[in-house]
Amino acid sequence: MSDNEKTALYPEAGTGSAAEAAQGMAEMSKKFIDMGANVYVEADAVKASNKVL
Repeated sequence: MSDNEKTALYPEAGTGSAAEAAQGMAEMSKKFIDMGANVYVEADAVKASNKVL
């Protein structure tokens, strides 16, 4: 997919900086590890963790 196609499909994707993206990825990585680093988790556990956000 070209950059133009990505921009057309996901216009909000280009609004943040690389630093903001890295910070968001670090936060989600920590959340993943805090939840036990399992790919498959119980839906209730995910709902509970999202309440914190």
